[in-house]
Amino acid sequence: MTSRILSAGQGVRRDLRNQLSQNPEYTAAWAFTYANGYRITLFGQAPNGTNDPSTAGTTLPLPTSNVDLAHPTNTQVISYLPNNQNSSIQESNIQLSQQISDATTANVAYVHTKADHLVNHFNLNGPQLIGAAVPFPGQSLNVIVGAANGTSHYNGLQCSLNHRFTQGLQYTVAYTYSHSTDNSHGAFSSTGGNQEVFIDAPRGGFFNSHLSSSSNH
Repeated sequence: MTSRILSAGQGVRRDLRNQLSQNPEYTAAWAFTYANGYRITLFGQAPNGTNDPSTAGTTLPLPTSNVDLAHPTNTQVISYLPNNQNSSIQESNIQLSQQISDATTANVAYVHTKADHLVNHFNLNGPQLIGAAVPFPGQSLNVIVGAANGTSHYNGLQCSLNHRFTQGLQYTVAYTYSHSTDNSHGAFSSTGGNQEVFIDAPRGGFFNSHLSSSSNH
């Protein structure tokens, strides 16, 4: 007796993260070394150059910043457009499983993924974006702007056939036909970093129309 199973699922996920904490004044590293005269213990700071730990007790040194927030130079700042919406991804699938015989089953599934408001980063002060007249000239300043204007789509048809042999052996053949488009390859990819802004929706960076595999165990 053969049987048939139809199943489906859907999910939504949202991303609330940003990188504003990497701006100057919030991210930096300071070093207070013995070689430079600092004497710091668990009980506080001793006078510079002393070797007497009993004198420790003053407040630990506070970090200092060499970035002029009113006129930042030789650094990088990160900004996000005020009208950005949270990135989200919707995933859905439907699958039909058919038992052909006592030892053979077939599966056919359709998978769809859609992402909205993906963040594209670009350098607002980059001449490759707006020409030679940059908004902050002469400051060696990178102004990385995050714009939630990216979208992506994935559609895939997945098929598999499984056959069980005697003595616990089985053989599986699988095939996937898919199509992916997006205009946001990611902030840290070679084609979607802070030097480019995508306008159209080319094929996705992981595009592969046909994929087949087989295994036996």
